[in-house]
Amino acid sequence: MEHAGFLPPDERKRLAAVPIDVQDPDLVVRAPHLTRWVLRHRRPESRALAEIRTTIDPALQKTVANLVEAHVQTFRQETLTNAAAVVLDNRSGAIQAYVGSADFWDKRHGGRNDGVRMLRQPGSALKPFTYAHALASRRYTPASVLADIELNVPEASGAFTPENYDETYHGPTPLRQALASSFNVPAVRLAREFGAAALLETLHRFGFDSLDRAPSYYGVGLTLGNGEVQPIELARAYAGLARGGPLEFSFPVAVKTGTSKDYRDSWTVGYTPRHTVAVWAGNFDGAPMDRMSGIAGAAPLFHSIMRTLGSGGDFERPPGLTPARVCPASGKRPGAHCPAPHREFFLSGTVPTDTCTVHRVVAIDQRTGRRAAPGTASRHVQQKRYAVYPERYHAWMREHDLPLPPTAPRTASPTPTAAAGSLQVTDRLRIRDPADGALFYVDPVLRDRYQRLSLKGMAPDAFRDVHWVVDGTRHASGAGRAMWQLRPGTHRIELRAWHEGQAVRSPAVQIRVVAATSPPNRSTVSEK
Repeated sequence: MEHAGFLPPDERKRLAAVPIDVQDPDLVVRAPHLTRWVLRHRRPESRALAEIRTTIDPALQKTVANLVEAHVQTFRQETLTNAAAVVLDNRSGAIQAYVGSADFWDKRHGGRNDGVRMLRQPGSALKPFTYAHALASRRYTPASVLADIELNVPEASGAFTPENYDETYHGPTPLRQALASSFNVPAVRLAREFGAAALLETLHRFGFDSLDRAPSYYGVGLTLGNGEVQPIELARAYAGLARGGPLEFSFPVAVKTGTSKDYRDSWTVGYTPRHTVAVWAGNFDGAPMDRMSGIAGAAPLFHSIMRTLGSGGDFERPPGLTPARVCPASGKRPGAHCPAPHREFFLSGTVPTDTCTVHRVVAIDQRTGRRAAPGTASRHVQQKRYAVYPERYHAWMREHDLPLPPTAPRTASPTPTAAAGSLQVTDRLRIRDPADGALFYVDPVLRDRYQRLSLKGMAPDAFRDVHWVVDGTRHASGAGRAMWQLRPGTHRIELRAWHEGQAVRSPAVQIRVVAATSPPNRSTVSEK
């Protein structure tokens, strides 16, 4: 300025002697993460432009940024250090708010990392697309009953047994409820049926380009969110769902939460007819949070943003749907004894035509608790309603004390109860527990009901009359789980069934039970 004649020499010397106090810059960029991304990825023809227009709503951007910062401050003690959020307009797909972290200038917690475009596991937030695939196949409807019972999944990386978040199996579950409750087991069953390749193709159609590995890399765990995606991809995919509702609002909102393994990522994604919002909460360094799930970590922030946006109106029913009454226990037309039928919606051509056979009324002799004989006097007969699910659910029913009707007098079954040597052995029937050669002790102190052995096995759905046989005697139906009272001696345990007209059995397991004269050493004896 002195050389240009704008500053006298004395004034220049005075100003040069003033110490410089360097401070962090004020946040003058309203959407720093988006601005940086736009500048890095703008098209060559736009690089000479002095102005680049975006679709950001300045007021909404400021509000969402403040909500993200306040949310993280609230949950800092819960080992949550960051969050990100993006808001889309469903009609145009335009991004209206884009917040990549709680504080762009926070170096300690990686504030310049862009959480909207990072790759993280979405957990259950991917489940709706598995169900969308199932519904689009027309093999399933919202009323279809899915099996939420124990499932062993053989994968190339090793077998695993999926469990639900509440660590409980819920038995026969309508598809609508399985999705709304975010049960893991039914989602994995669907993924197994359709295959990882078909599910991955559907996710690609919804815009999840980050899932760029082979289907075998993800396996059926893809439905549980084992692949890494971007929050912006989730938002756009849910916006696609919106164009065609744990969390309570005063207006219609459809919401899904998700939690990745070890509580490293907390997600909530949802939409009204007008807006889609995706929220991530976690730590940029990948450190796990203190058991903070999607409903605890990301949902409060999602709730605040949605309340700021306000109602988007009512959801309109998509065209091509037909309402019909069904029994939720079977997903079929209500029978004469169904207690609580309700209305469901179906794609045209998928309305059930079969009638429910789950609910039955059985005549019981009140004196014996058994089925009434044809000649039983009417004053001794009680008509009792039962819910009789298919045989693969019977072990689950026993575990949850759900009664089955008394059986009719059993007739001889020629082959399955015959000598073991006359049956064909198949590895498709498997005994998971107990192990062959296992040793058990009968404790002289414990009561009998605490000294029962849990029998666990596996059988394909196509096998019929699956049952346990102990020492040549039929013991219990169903492969899932049965209890057997320990008694001293050497015992042979098998699973038997019918398959394609052939009586088959599993490889036998032999165990030994010893009567202890004193309480056995708890540190060396396995008790079941």
